Amino acid sequence: MIRNNSDMKGDWFVVVNPNAGNGKGKTDWLQISILLDKAGLTHTNVVTEHKGHAISLVQRFINMGFNRIIVVGGDGTLNEAVNGILRQRRVYPHEVELAMIPVGTGNDWVRTHHIPTDYAQAIEIIRRGNVVRHDAAYVNYMVDGIPKKRYFINMAGMGFDAAVNLKVNEKQGLLQSTQTAYFYHIFTTLLQHSCSRVRLTMDGRVYDTEVFSMATGICCYNGSGMKQLPEAIFNDGLLDVTVIGKVSKSKIVKNVKKLYDGSFTRLKEVETFRCKHLIVESDPLFGMEADGESLPPSVYEIQIMEGALSVLLP
Repeated sequence: MIRNNSDMKGDWFVVVNPNAGNGKGKTDWLQISILLDKAGLTHTNVVTEHKGHAISLVQRFINMGFNRIIVVGGDGTLNEAVNGILRQRRVYPHEVELAMIPVGTGNDWVRTHHIPTDYAQAIEIIRRGNVVRHDAAYVNYMVDGIPKKRYFINMAGMGFDAAVNLKVNEKQGLLQSTQTAYFYHIFTTLLQHSCSRVRLTMDGRVYDTEVFSMATGICCYNGSGMKQLPEAIFNDGLLDVTVIGKVSKSKIVKNVKKLYDGSFTRLKEVETFRCKHLIVESDPLFGMEADGESLPPSVYEIQIMEGALSVLLP
């Protein structure tokens, strides 16, 4: 049984998602806690109880004086922790140290940074304390006429990418989250998806095109290992942008595996860009996923936040 130690203050605040990795967050937490103790990392841990809970937990514990946070979870839990850090106003966000012990199924952010899924090895990285400044980004969008903002640390996908992610999120709990399940959702979504006419404004330059799918962000991987931004650098102060234009569904099926090594960017239907500020206007409006969090169809404004976060890396 996971202990909820919200009344115990240690050097690290650990936010644990018990549902991450198809339940590994719950079953493996005792093992992880023992390893943290052995490494001399004193900690207070709290278990998330619902979607979005990590955002408020991180804000609360930073306000209590914690400035070192470990995420035990997957990409979604990491995204919530990032949103908690960037929304609080007690300290500058880069004054908070953020570390990851991956127990998720996708683990896309840690892929870019070569953080191992072996718990002892991941904890050793934290113990060594190599803190690096890391870019973040935010997206402004609308929900029923109300402006909203979401921060992300990895990648935002739109069009087909977002449609697949929405289906994955809707089926959580019905199908185990695996790469095979993700392939299943790719092919079932493909049957219904079509292109949108899109106007991209990148640092003031306007580009009109038809878009099947697109991604922008800071790191290389999403969708359980798809290398959609193969040239992305996490601390260069730039958004990488990959646009897949009008393409036949048969060609998509034939080339799906090229998404996993980044070689799909050599297809003639694919273009890549870099910018600091991006506005995406689509017709019909398509949705977005930001670090796996599904956002509703909208016009999106995306802005890089150079060096906004401090993370522990190998």
